[in-house]
Amino acid sequence: MAGPRRRAHYIEGKRPGGMPRMLRMLRMLLHAALFTTGLVGLVGCQDRNRGRSPVDKGLFFPAGLALDPRVMPDTPARWGFALNANSDLSFNAGTIIPVDLEGFFAAWMRDPEACFAGDAESCKPGQPPGLEPPSSAPADAADDWSRWPVVGDVGATLSVKQPCRRNALKPQVIECEDTYFLEEDAAVHIGNFGTALRGWARDPEDPERDARLLVAVRGDPSITMLQVEEGDDGLPHLECGQGPDSGLYDERRCSQAGLLKYKRNDPGGVRISSEPANILATPGDPLVLVTHATTPTVTLIDLDGQYVPAGADKAGTARCKGAGDDVVCKDGKAAIVDVPSVFQSNGALGGGWGLARRPCFPGTDNVPALSLTTDANGDTVECGRPLIYAGWRTNLLVVRMFIAENEPQTGYFDEGYLAMVKANLDQQIATTEAALDAAQSDAERKALADQLARLERLRANFDEWNQAVENGELYQRCLSTANLTADEYNGVDPIEFSTAGAFPCDPRVFAAGLLRAAAFDLGLTNTAALLGDIAFSKDGNRLFAVQTNPGGLAYVDTSLDSRGLTRDYEAGLVELCAQPTAMTLFSDEANEYAAISCYKPAELFIVDLSGVRVVANIVLGTGPHAITLDQARQYLYVANSLDKTISLVDISRLRPTRFSEIARIGLQVPYRN
Repeated sequence: MAGPRRRAHYIEGKRPGGMPRMLRMLRMLLHAALFTTGLVGLVGCQDRNRGRSPVDKGLFFPAGLALDPRVMPDTPARWGFALNANSDLSFNAGTIIPVDLEGFFAAWMRDPEACFAGDAESCKPGQPPGLEPPSSAPADAADDWSRWPVVGDVGATLSVKQPCRRNALKPQVIECEDTYFLEEDAAVHIGNFGTALRGWARDPEDPERDARLLVAVRGDPSITMLQVEEGDDGLPHLECGQGPDSGLYDERRCSQAGLLKYKRNDPGGVRISSEPANILATPGDPLVLVTHATTPTVTLIDLDGQYVPAGADKAGTARCKGAGDDVVCKDGKAAIVDVPSVFQSNGALGGGWGLARRPCFPGTDNVPALSLTTDANGDTVECGRPLIYAGWRTNLLVVRMFIAENEPQTGYFDEGYLAMVKANLDQQIATTEAALDAAQSDAERKALADQLARLERLRANFDEWNQAVENGELYQRCLSTANLTADEYNGVDPIEFSTAGAFPCDPRVFAAGLLRAAAFDLGLTNTAALLGDIAFSKDGNRLFAVQTNPGGLAYVDTSLDSRGLTRDYEAGLVELCAQPTAMTLFSDEANEYAAISCYKPAELFIVDLSGVRVVANIVLGTGPHAITLDQARQYLYVANSLDKTISLVDISRLRPTRFSEIARIGLQVPYRN
């Protein structure tokens, strides 16, 4: 071995035992390359640890679609918003992304505007594939089919000019490449495992004033809140605390005030429960409720914020209450204000799911007694507070509850009583003065003089106190966050001297009894998923509850008795598919219907609620769940989570395709990354 080694050294022109110059240079280059590669590897490692970004990924695990909350329900909205839940963790975040619904319809439908007005021919797909252009223009411009959009045949290659084709399994269904209708530049990133997406507007008559999207996110957990505004480029702008000042490496990710995680926005306070499942957000009402699938609590959010002293910083127009130096006002910063435990019965705790608000009709006999409140003058206010039902997830029970704020009272002292007290004091003083004048001894005079002095002090104190009453300076006080810390506030009146006699004035949830809502009772354990969504009929006299296991739809009589109390007894059922959970109600001029999605068999059941009977079951994409109603266009959008599509189901009485799937946003493929 010595010989060859020497020969190599000789060839390199270096004495034995030393390192050749060329080898030394090579080692230096290799060392530099390895060092650089190591740095790149470390950086690359960090990037890989951050996961893959969902930018430009289209639909992935869609869990819901909400229409633009800035648009009135009877007006076709250009924009929808899709929730990508990222439930298989393919990426490092979920997303909320705008969907151009107008562009989607225009890409395959002959005349969307005429279609929505009731012309069935205009709803059909555009040019059939393979037709030659006409040799001459038709006499009637309405017969010029060449102006219709081109729809590809099964398996056609899609492009910007031809983004839609016929579905291979259901050629009557049009499927369109989703990325052509998603505005990626306007998307924001959220936590993983989003479960519900809801739109909300402060003023239903002027929704552009303040419109928001609310997302229940299991991965954080949080309620992510997004302001919906008009961007400079005409696209929707979603604001949720993202951007270069968010402190996050992903500048698209919602953060800070966009995430509601802690009671009273206090990071040291109570954190939101795990598994947020459903959101009840009623336009015009700033009070939002959230259920949690595995815990007995409900989360109450006040979008107007919490009460703070009148002089504190506030955002927007604040609502105030109180008197004197103790006026408190909503600070305009959305906050979690109450986290009560309501899903409990006979010591057993469960999780929650469905939420529904019973309709109330002032001036009629359909006003629940629990919705009655009083105003500042003590007069009765009908429908002053909502009556809300919340369904268990792990039991065949529904909780009845309401939300109320305490109102501080002023001028609540009886003037007649005060006048009587004053007259009594005056009489005692006069009697004591007369007795003092007639006293016969020094001891008697001293005792009467002391008594008179005491009465005069009482009279002076009474005059001062009575003047305060007349000036409105005596009143009940509202506690604000300035008076409370997370440790002190437990939902009851604190006893500290600084807050004695005061009480929390923020809204609170009050439970008001349980009722059963069972289609079938097989005696399953309370760990099973038993109930899904719940919803009221338009008149509020029936509550419908989806039973997940086994599949059925129960309905409960919620009409009012002579006392104004809801009857709340089980009235009937209808058998459904396997494992239904999500439901939405819609109506036409004749009847009300329920649309119920069935995740495992990939179906949508339509139930006629007048006779409580199934009138259609529609095969959709894989894993259908969340349902959104487009009232203006008379379609349902159903999110098919496992094949990354959104199905379009026709519900119009004016179209022959009623109760059938007619199109999809996204191409049906086995679920893949």
